[in-house]
Amino acid sequence: MKITKYSIRLVRENKADYEILKGASLTNPYYAAMAFEKIFELSSRPQETLAMISVDNKNQIIGAAEISVGGIASTIADPRNIFQYALLQNAAAIILAHNHPSGDLTPSEDDIRLTAGVEGAGDFLRIELLDHIVVGDDNYLSMKEEGIF
Repeated sequence: MKITKYSIRLVRENKADYEILKGASLTNPYYAAMAFEKIFELSSRPQETLAMISVDNKNQIIGAAEISVGGIASTIADPRNIFQYALLQNAAAIILAHNHPSGDLTPSEDDIRLTAGVEGAGDFLRIELLDHIVVGDDNYLSMKEEGIF
């Protein structure tokens, strides 16, 4: 019987220093939105883009990943893809953000469903979803602050 052996490895693409984020608590939605803007420039993206920041148990950034890029009104995201990155980075918690190229910060039903799915999967995996931020133009909306999850 032939058995295929697999291995999983995290590939670090690059490392950059973002001085403005030093000492900022990502549990504060303003600083989380600023981090996503500095790292991914979400407000200027012409396509909807979902990104994730992973943090350790002290809420310090340990990694960031672009999860998916879609069209002008949506992107396809699956909690499995999100948690592949989170698990490989040994994240204690994650923060999601995506942009609305239209500038309208109102979360769609798909946004709300995705957030609920990620929160549920995170509960099972013991990886907390700290927030899901919607970015539009030069503004943001924290789904956590708005009580959406």
